[in-house]
Formats: sequence, structure tokens, C-alpha cells
Amino acid sequence: NTICFIELAGKQDSYFRGRRIGTEHLNSFYGDWDVARHVRGLSGTDLNSPGQAGCSVINVFNENNPYSFHPGGVQAVRGDGSVFFLAETVAPEVFVALVTRDGGEVIPAN
Repeated sequence: NTICFIELAGKQDSYFRGRRIGTEHLNSFYGDWDVARHVRGLSGTDLNSPGQAGCSVINVFNENNPYSFHPGGVQAVRGDGSVFFLAETVAPEVFVALVTRDGGEVIPAN
């Protein structure tokens, strides 16, 4: 049930809710990125403060969170090699269970 790889699109620029913001250029490669350490819950309500704390994890701000340009979620790969679509409505506690190992949590299929 553990996620090994997860989509993080648009890393050359900053994106917030599908819109390019600012002029800074981000690192375009995370070769050893500990998703459980970096990911943050975001509110997704304020373009002027994209990193504002909240309960959303996916498709809000691409600085350190899972992000894609297709609606509804991101693609992810589990440790067993299976690929699945992770909905942007996933509860933060379920996301944390998916990116941490040895927790023994039972993850709902939907």
C-alpha cells in the first residue's frame, strides 16, 4: 500500500490550482525526495499565500506537494509496481498512511 513514486508536475515554475504564479524557477528534479517529510496540508484558498496551512494535499501548490495538470488527482506508483490514480479529495490522514511504511494501516480502495 505504500507509495514509491507520485506525480509532481510543473517543477520548472510555481503553479497554484492550475495557474502559473510568480517568476521564480524551481528545481526540476527531486531524485531523493522524502514525500512524507516535505508534503504539507494547504488551504488552497489564497493565490497570494499558496502555502497557507489547510487540509488539502493534492493539486493545490506544486512547491512540495503532489501536483498534476489533469483534473481530479495525481498518478502514483505503489511499492509493488501497481499504478493508481489518487484523488485530490483524499483525506490527509489517508495520504500520510500511503506515504509512510510499516504503519500497518488498511487503506480504503476508493
